[in-house]
Amino acid sequence: VAALPIIIDFFRTHGYTFVDLLGGTGPQQATVTAVNSANGEHVFWSAGGQLWNDWFAHGVWKGPAPIPAASNLAASPVAISTGGDNIDVFWDGTDGVLWHAYLEDGSWHGPFSLSASVGDAALDAVSSPSGSQHVFWAGTYGSLWNEYFVRGAWHGPAVVTTSGDVSGQ
Repeated sequence: VAALPIIIDFFRTHGYTFVDLLGGTGPQQATVTAVNSANGEHVFWSAGGQLWNDWFAHGVWKGPAPIPAASNLAASPVAISTGGDNIDVFWDGTDGVLWHAYLEDGSWHGPFSLSASVGDAALDAVSSPSGSQHVFWAGTYGSLWNEYFVRGAWHGPAVVTTSGDVSGQ
């Protein structure tokens, strides 16, 4: 299985086209997440498992650039602005765990593994003016899960609700 991308690339260079039996014609396009900060607009995406960022400030695009050491993305990231020029980015890692990196005072910190096992669930996040942050995902059996940052520490994961079906199916 690990050799599959190499095999596919070999055949593509020889003129073959691969058709995804689910209706696509190749790799899915990366989902992009964008956020505003005091320093401009930031765009984040995953390419080859690496977290990438481009930002627009003073009328000029400044990137793209990889986020240091954030090379274990299994899915597209989600980003939030936490005030000023601070940005937090979350993603599902190749290990099935929730990961986090943040931009503070112009420098990237992390990535850090949070305790939550998110599997391959899509994430969403929100921040409040008081500085709290919440990351949400659909867990097993339609439950809604949350890991949150408040008063300087991460807490959870915790089930928000088990009523209803939030699985997206």
